[in-house]
Amino acid sequence: MKKRILPSLKLQFTVLVLSIIIVFIFLNIITGKLISNLLFEKNLQYSRTISQKLVRELEYTNKRMVAASSTLQYESILQKYFKEELDFDTITKVEKSISVLKLYYDDIFDIALIDDEYINSIYLERETLNEIVKRAENDRRLKCVGLYEQNYMDKNITTIAFDNKVFGMDMGDTYGEYFGDIIISVDVDTILKNFEARTVQGISFVILDKYNKFYPINCTKEVGKNIITKIDGNTTKTDMLTDDKSIIIVEEIKDMDLYIVSNIDKKYTKKDVGYIQLIISIICIIFIIIVCFAFMVIYKNTVKPIHSIGDYLKTIISGNYKKLKEKVIVNGNKEIVELADDLNDMIDEINTLTHKLVNTSNNLYQAEIEKKRAEISYLRSQINPHFLYNTLETMKGIAMSNNIVEISTMAQCLGDIFRYSIKGSSEVTLEEEVKMIKAYIDIQMFKFGNKGTVFYNINNETLNIIIPKMIMQPLVENAFVHAIEKNTDDTTLYIGTKIDEHNLIIIIQDDGVGIEPSQLDGIIANLDSENDDSSHVGISNVHRRIRMIYGNEYGVKIESEHGEGTKISIMLPINRKQFE
Repeated sequence: MKKRILPSLKLQFTVLVLSIIIVFIFLNIITGKLISNLLFEKNLQYSRTISQKLVRELEYTNKRMVAASSTLQYESILQKYFKEELDFDTITKVEKSISVLKLYYDDIFDIALIDDEYINSIYLERETLNEIVKRAENDRRLKCVGLYEQNYMDKNITTIAFDNKVFGMDMGDTYGEYFGDIIISVDVDTILKNFEARTVQGISFVILDKYNKFYPINCTKEVGKNIITKIDGNTTKTDMLTDDKSIIIVEEIKDMDLYIVSNIDKKYTKKDVGYIQLIISIICIIFIIIVCFAFMVIYKNTVKPIHSIGDYLKTIISGNYKKLKEKVIVNGNKEIVELADDLNDMIDEINTLTHKLVNTSNNLYQAEIEKKRAEISYLRSQINPHFLYNTLETMKGIAMSNNIVEISTMAQCLGDIFRYSIKGSSEVTLEEEVKMIKAYIDIQMFKFGNKGTVFYNINNETLNIIIPKMIMQPLVENAFVHAIEKNTDDTTLYIGTKIDEHNLIIIIQDDGVGIEPSQLDGIIANLDSENDDSSHVGISNVHRRIRMIYGNEYGVKIESEHGEGTKISIMLPINRKQFE
């Protein structure tokens, strides 16, 4: 009978191990390339995202400073300050107005007043103030004039300076006459104190003005200087520069003559790739060692017994037939197949060995399952995200212990609002929403004092109706900003609910200054516009949100009479499940 030519088990193991090593080396190289490209794209995208966030943050600061300077500019006491001889009462009132503004806008570092004769500034010298005035030229709007360093308590503070020209507002000979300048300095550190870009490794961010003064956001001044040197005056020509060591992205801040410059250091990307490749290589080596060890164990426990069986057969062939009483079952590759026909009477012993092998495999499998369960249990552990709420509770306790009732109440209200806002569900009962609104109004009342009175008329039948979360707060906030704050008299705010047929009606009404007809028409027209950039964008957002959830028959309705007040009605469907 012709013998079959079969590969030996040892040869098969050797070929398999070599194949695995080659595949792992190839995968390591490919993975390194893919990870390098992925990290580069991720860093580039992240850099642009952070830069755009910084741009929006500074643009928002610019708008806030416009509001602050306008508030101060149109005060009659400031007009008197510039056009008349100074007296103690005028200076005191101006200082009080400035102090109020600095308290309201916590990022304002200094407000300076300057004219041809006098200056009123705590931190800036006249030479610096004159330079700021010169940079502002004759622009009648608030203008950002760049970055300045100011000394405060033996520490250099980097600020953004804004200049606003003051002109005569009273009808008469001085109307339109240039009086002087309001110069506002904003602390950059205060603006960016909680900004996430400060902790990014390998990506540096710098604020640059058109006079080549810069502020390093998350890097040293030396690194920032090197970044600015690389730009070499190209900030208005391109938004991205690259070389062998880094990639620089330039984002312009409109109307401020400022730029956000981000620098991606390729060294860190290569370092990350190398670190990942090292980990992959270690894992591959460990896996190969385990595979080789497993193959050695299999070879030792399979091939060698087969050779022993061969020796056993030789003993039988030599004439020692007592061995025939021992039962052996052989099953496997080349060596086992060659012995199978001669050793069928040894099945019992082989079954015993197979049973032991199965038990061993089951034990290993159970151990692996327990390991996976432990890993899953670890991954499921989470950190309780209530740190901020607990901090507010601590503030409340400290305020109570110091008998500061106002701060304690505000901390309590703010804690309630925060806990309500992080609630997982996007829908709440009307009762929950009203409780949050009351907490919000309590906070606002600390600001406006006796200027506003609030009446609630909440129908008890509406308390359990389900509504979208946070739809009342923007409208109540709108009433405070445009009615109570602007009205010099006491303003009444009415909040009520009722059921009209199959619909829930929420009413928010005030007797403030109202809205002019032309402005009201624009607000109503913008309710369904996706590009509403007016000061009433909160109303539009609530209206569009309701329509997206319930349909176009529901939403917000605005009624207003100039000089009489404004009424906003929200119509929602009734969730019938609440009445079962």
